[in-house]
Amino acid sequence: MRAYGANTDLHSKWGGIVPNPAWRLVQALATIVSPKGVITIDGFNTHVAPVEEADAKMLKQIEVDEAGLKRQFKIGGWVRNMSGRTLTKELIFGPTCTICGIQTGHTDAGAKTVLPGMARARLDFRLVPDLSPELIVKLLRAHLDAREFHDIEIIEIASAPYAKSSPTSTVARAAIETTAEIYGEPPVVYPLDPASGPVGAVCGVNLPPTPVVSFGIAYAGSNPHGPNENIRLSDFIQGIKYFGRVIDRLAHISRDDFKERNTIEAFLPITR
Repeated sequence: MRAYGANTDLHSKWGGIVPNPAWRLVQALATIVSPKGVITIDGFNTHVAPVEEADAKMLKQIEVDEAGLKRQFKIGGWVRNMSGRTLTKELIFGPTCTICGIQTGHTDAGAKTVLPGMARARLDFRLVPDLSPELIVKLLRAHLDAREFHDIEIIEIASAPYAKSSPTSTVARAAIETTAEIYGEPPVVYPLDPASGPVGAVCGVNLPPTPVVSFGIAYAGSNPHGPNENIRLSDFIQGIKYFGRVIDRLAHISRDDFKERNTIEAFLPITR
């Protein structure tokens, strides 16, 4: 999102009579998410699909290490004081609107009395069923216009639909059935990944969507997208072994399913 004021940064002595795009932008942003962290874009939440019964069952198997994560993040609590099942459901099936960064005026060290000529904020939305990138942009534009923020520009940098597959799909079965061989215990299956990547762009755009499963080699201290993002070499090696087992199992499942289909077809009665 971007707002403009004067054609260049000015001395802040003009702040009382020249429009300040920084104030304009933060005022617009304040209408998008409430102080409690609820997305308040008009009509947004009516498009969020209820959690399916099968997904709700999987959610019961997932536990968030609330105390450990709060220590790691150095935070006092979660948004809206959520905990337990409510917190887990919000993490996995709650859509997000995050201000990733704001740029305007003078932000370097030292004092400089500046009235910005431009302000911009980078937002990301993490999608859940039945939201789409096109719908988000449409709703956001209508929401801003309804509040007389016609001058706020929306610039779409990148987008991808969400991707979601059944745990009974061939590729998911291959991943689930081989986990214990490498890691010594069964997997915790997330019905939807709260993170993002190219999966949606590759698998979520097809109708029907291409089945997909996601797994990785991070550990609790990997700090993805943050300072000192890292993985451990032992996890990397183990991940290579796991990936190999998944591919091998995928081939076996595909072969067995093919044989089963042919057997069923062979026993079908011939009618005239």
